[in-house]
Amino acid sequence: MWRGIAYIRLSKDDGNDESLSVINRKKIIQEYLEKFFKDEYTIVDVYVDDGISGKTDDSSASFFRMVDDVKL
Repeated sequence: MWRGIAYIRLSKDDGNDESLSVINRKKIIQEYLEKFFKDEYTIVDVYVDDGISGKTDDSSASFFRMVDDVKL
């Protein structure tokens, strides 16, 4: 069985706690995995930086948490 993670970053926040684009991206990832991996995968964690610019590394808390977790 494959174990994986997902990282989603959206640079513009729509004002909600979690933007609709982030929700849509989670759905797209899930549909892709179901189509190509069927029941042979599990998502261990989803890391989200919503409303974070890709131009500055220091504000991507979830990205750096993901990198630290992968190193374990």
